[in-house]
Amino acid sequence: MLLVRPRDTVTTYRCLRIAMPALVVLLAVSLVDQVFSPDPNCWLGSISAYYYTPSRAAFVASLTAIGACLVIYAGNTPREDFVLNVSGLLAFVVAFVPTPLARLSIDPDQPSCQRSNVPTGDQLTAAVDNNMLALLVTATVVLVIAYVFKVAGTVGGGPSLALALMTALVAAVWVLYVVDRGLIRDEAHLAASVGMFGGIMGVVLLNSLPRPRLDPQAVPAPPAYRRIYLALFVVMAVTGTAFAVVAWTGRYEHTVFWLESVLTGLFAVFWIVQSKELWRVAAREPAVQAAALSERAGQPVRNASAG
Repeated sequence: MLLVRPRDTVTTYRCLRIAMPALVVLLAVSLVDQVFSPDPNCWLGSISAYYYTPSRAAFVASLTAIGACLVIYAGNTPREDFVLNVSGLLAFVVAFVPTPLARLSIDPDQPSCQRSNVPTGDQLTAAVDNNMLALLVTATVVLVIAYVFKVAGTVGGGPSLALALMTALVAAVWVLYVVDRGLIRDEAHLAASVGMFGGIMGVVLLNSLPRPRLDPQAVPAPPAYRRIYLALFVVMAVTGTAFAVVAWTGRYEHTVFWLESVLTGLFAVFWIVQSKELWRVAAREPAVQAAALSERAGQPVRNASAG
């Protein structure tokens, strides 16, 4: 069965793909402006530290928007879609739960941009508790919709393993929120950051595999694109390992900043390359790919109601 996608559907899909790198640019411009601002000591140790600077709005807005895009975008396979969903959910946590002030060594009496927008401890506690409650309620509502209307993550009319795992993840965070909110405030940012970056690296790896063993029915990307995806994953892995070693030694103050910047930039490059690959086909479905190839060759695309 071959269906021709309506123009508005294609346009929406393409705009969603364009939005991701645009949001990275939004965050990058805000950070660069802070780094080169007249205020002293504005090059901080991590991107997350800019939550406490005038970049807070851009930081939170870009991360939550990227998280929403990752959740909304349907991956080429159920497994890729699951990893995208988890990464998107964790992006919200990274935005809503800032790095604890104690780990940033912020001195309120130091005349620097670090002092800007630094809330009190009580204000931070109230903000994190409020934002996480809103996120958990929203995630629960989305999961209920997924189960009731079977809009995603279902196989053979029943819930898939991916949907069950996502439910378990949200349930675990709910339990933690009820039992020990202090642990969320202290540790959730770091855990979510590691999970989010690990997830986006996993997405790049899945797209680089010729015949994914984890998903034998997946339609692989063309060889030329797989080589690019594999190269990006290797650079991500090598960079991540190298920076992690340097960060562990504590010899360079801005290690985490560069690690986050490089991984975010490389994922933006991956997204742009994948957008070029899927600009006409939207997904690696054989029928849709055949339609796109026919369109490129100037042949009419039939809208068939039967195979």
